[in-house]
Amino acid sequence: MKAVGTIQTGNDWEIARLMGLYAFVEWKNEVVTLRSGRKTHVYVKGRNDFTDHPDLMWFVGRKLAELVRENSQHNESACLIGLPAAGAAFSQAATMVAWAEKIRTCVYGPPGREVISYRLMREVPKKHGLHQKWIAGDYDSSKTFWRVDNTVTDGGTKLDFESKFADDGYPTIHTNPDQAPFLILVDRQQGGIQRMKDLGATRVVRAYDLLDLVSVFKEIGVWSEAQRAAVEQEIAQNQVL
Repeated sequence: MKAVGTIQTGNDWEIARLMGLYAFVEWKNEVVTLRSGRKTHVYVKGRNDFTDHPDLMWFVGRKLAELVRENSQHNESACLIGLPAAGAAFSQAATMVAWAEKIRTCVYGPPGREVISYRLMREVPKKHGLHQKWIAGDYDSSKTFWRVDNTVTDGGTKLDFESKFADDGYPTIHTNPDQAPFLILVDRQQGGIQRMKDLGATRVVRAYDLLDLVSVFKEIGVWSEAQRAAVEQEIAQNQVL
C-alpha cells in the first residue's frame, strides 16, 4: 500500500477501500447537478452508504477524531456539530470512536473537558418543547464547536449555515473565526476550501482529496482508468476561483 496524496496510513487505505466497495463515492453515467449548480459525474454521498456499514463508520470516526486532536489548539475542548443532514452521522461516529479509543484533545483542566463530544443540528428549528433552535444545546464558551460535513464543492452550504449558528448565539467565521473551525471528510478540489478561507474561515481541515480516493478506487479495481481521468479533467474544468 503506497501513499497516495492524502491517503497515507493503513487506516486511510481501509477507508478508501470501503468507500469504493460501498459506493460512498459513486460514478454516475448521467450528469448530476450539485447544490452549487455545478454538473458532475462523481457524487460524494455519506448517507445510508455510510450508516449501513459500521466498519466504514468506525474507520472514518477514528480518522475524524484524530484530525480534531491534531488540529485542536492548546487546552481546547472539542464538540462536533454535523451540518444537516449528512454531517450528523460523521460527528457521532467520531465521538464514539474517540471515547472508545481514548482520543483526547484537552490535556489539562476539569475532568470531561478532554473528551470529544457532539451536538445535533436541525434542518428546521423546532416549534415545540424547550429547545426551539437550530442546535440542540446552548452555546458553551468552554468548548470549541467544529462544523462537520461529508464534502465541499464551492463552500456554499457551509457558509449558509453560519447564519444559523449566529441565530443560536454561537461564534461564526464573521464574529470569531478561530472558534468556528470546519472539518470536511472529502474535498472535491474545486476551490471551495480556499473560498471559505477568503470569506473569513481561518480553520478548515479536510481528511481526503477526491482525486486521491478515486486513484485508490482505480488501484483496487472498482473504477476504471477512464473514470479516474474523467474526474481529474472535471476538477480542472470546474474550479470555483
